[in-house]
Amino acid sequence: MSYTDSNLFLPSETSFRVELGNIIFYIHSWQISGQRIIAEESALSGRELVTGSSERFRRISLEGIWVTDEEPEGFILGLDDYIKNETSFSLTLRQMHFPECRLIKYTANERAGEPCISIKLEITALSSPAMNEESDNG
Repeated sequence: MSYTDSNLFLPSETSFRVELGNIIFYIHSWQISGQRIIAEESALSGRELVTGSSERFRRISLEGIWVTDEEPEGFILGLDDYIKNETSFSLTLRQMHFPECRLIKYTANERAGEPCISIKLEITALSSPAMNEESDNG
C-alpha cells in the first residue's frame, strides 16, 4: 500500500483493477482452479470401472483491496445481494474473460488507520475463459 503527500491511498504498482458489476477492487493475488470429477465403481471381476465423469465450475479466489471514501455498509450489502440473488456478472482477470460468474463467498477486513478494506472473494465461473486481445483490466 502506498500513500501520497496528501494521504490519498494509491494501489501498489503490482495490483490490478477488477470490476464485479459496479464494485471496483484492486487485486494483488489470485488463484484459479478447475476440476473434473470421476465416479468409479467396482465390477464383479474386481476391476474399477469409470461410471461417470463431469467437469466442475472453475473456482476463482481473489485477494486485494476495496478503496473508497464511502462507508462500507453499501459495499457489504452489495456483496450480500450478489450472493443472495445469485447475480451473474462477467469478470476479466488479466487477459481471461469469464462471461458468467457468481460470487459465492467474501471476507472483508478493515484495519484501523488504513483507508481501504482488505477483501477476499471466492467466485464460481460457469464457463471456460475466453482470451482477450487487450489487457486493459490487468
